[in-house]
Amino acid sequence: MAALGYLSHWNVDGFGPDWRYSRSGGRDAVHESIAGYSLPGQAGSADASVDWTRVIVDIHQALSNDEHYGQNMLAPDHTHVGLGLAVNQVTGQVCMAQEFVSRLVSIDPIPT
Repeated sequence: MAALGYLSHWNVDGFGPDWRYSRSGGRDAVHESIAGYSLPGQAGSADASVDWTRVIVDIHQALSNDEHYGQNMLAPDHTHVGLGLAVNQVTGQVCMAQEFVSRLVSIDPIPT
């Protein structure tokens, strides 16, 4: 997303987080929270210093204003979380994704 300049739960092929998670071998329920951020004055400046603590705090505050994020964070059935952060150093765009997994049962893989 950062490389292509967009922010969405859907990838460029039209697949959402549940499909992508399953295609990568996941066998659990998954929910996703995403956020975008623009580094001030970063476009075209890969050498500029970045206050990453401030970036993460700003992203968290933006997410906290979203009711779905609160539901994901507080859902008692979520047992795992995965975090991803990508930065386009040319444009200064930051994309963050959180994958909340609910591993409710243990399922043996289907024989191929």
